[in-house]
Amino acid sequence: MSQPIQVLFIGDAGAEAIGAELERGGYSPVFQRVTTKAELDSALLRTWDIAISDFALPDFGALEALRAIQEKDIDLPVIVVSGKIKDSEVLSALKAGAADHMTRSNLMRLNAAVEREIRAAKLRRDRIRLEEQFRQAQK
Repeated sequence: MSQPIQVLFIGDAGAEAIGAELERGGYSPVFQRVTTKAELDSALLRTWDIAISDFALPDFGALEALRAIQEKDIDLPVIVVSGKIKDSEVLSALKAGAADHMTRSNLMRLNAAVEREIRAAKLRRDRIRLEEQFRQAQK
């Protein structure tokens, strides 16, 4: 039985290959594709399990998407997928808050990265909820 997953795909190409890889990993992905900041802002009104972003789009890319997500203070793991890019560009994406990076031609680690990031986000949310319950109990 496959696990449903809500995927925000930031980019204009490659969602099919990523969807196929996620299905091989036992997920049943539901995608929404965005290609502009306005579309991203609108999509961020919903709850997502993971965001997968193309590194560079003509007018919008992973660095801008990461900035927009952080400005809204949303705990949404972002995995960056790219073609061949410089190591310095990979580092800039990771420093900007990307959870991971991989190339379109090698998505072997995608399912492990998605599982890891979903689990980590759930643990963060559970910790915040428990801390809030503790504060309420102290009152």
